[in-house]
Amino acid sequence: LLYAVGVGVVLTGVGFIRKCAAVSAISGRPLHGAEVITLGSRGPLAQKSLEHIANSWLLVTKLHGFVFFASVQRVTDSMIKRIEDEKQCPEYERMKYLVFDCEQLDGLDV
Repeated sequence: LLYAVGVGVVLTGVGFIRKCAAVSAISGRPLHGAEVITLGSRGPLAQKSLEHIANSWLLVTKLHGFVFFASVQRVTDSMIKRIEDEKQCPEYERMKYLVFDCEQLDGLDV
């Protein structure tokens, strides 16, 4: 009977991990730099220049829920795909900075 309980606990744990790994940790679509609101005060020319540069160079990805070793694979796969897709762009238009917004993240175990 003790072995049956142990096997049941292991199977339940594996099922839980598979179910949690199927849920995407990325919330919404990634935002380019021009879509991100900054609180800094700048002149109109500096603001336009910053938006133009940040639009190409900066990508903000919002994470939510719980990220652990199984679900982080989806996050890294989507970022690697985006980086591979940008290899066709000129160097000055490629993403240089990737920011993970963890405000809605419940936990991290990677």
